[in-house]
Amino acid sequence: VEHYKTRGVATAIARDAGETVVTVHHEAIPAFKDRDGKAVNMASMKMNFSLGTTPAADIQVGDKLAIDFDVHWSGGPPLRITRYEELAPETALVLSDEH
Repeated sequence: VEHYKTRGVATAIARDAGETVVTVHHEAIPAFKDRDGKAVNMASMKMNFSLGTTPAADIQVGDKLAIDFDVHWSGGPPLRITRYEELAPETALVLSDEH
């Protein structure tokens, strides 16, 4: 399990069978480790994050967020938010338009 922090904007929210998945267009994540443990510079992109048991009642599409997440390469959803906080709407984010 690897732990990361990033910031981004919620672009979609799906709630199904007690699980909430938030799509976040996040800033780049330097030194992200891929499945093989190799450090790569992950570009800004949209990714789906499971909230698991983290309450998400107040997240809305368009909210800017700071998130802490774990990556599990085996078993269950690979990207799991462990903590998040809403950022002020005027917070400047560095997001790529390519993804």
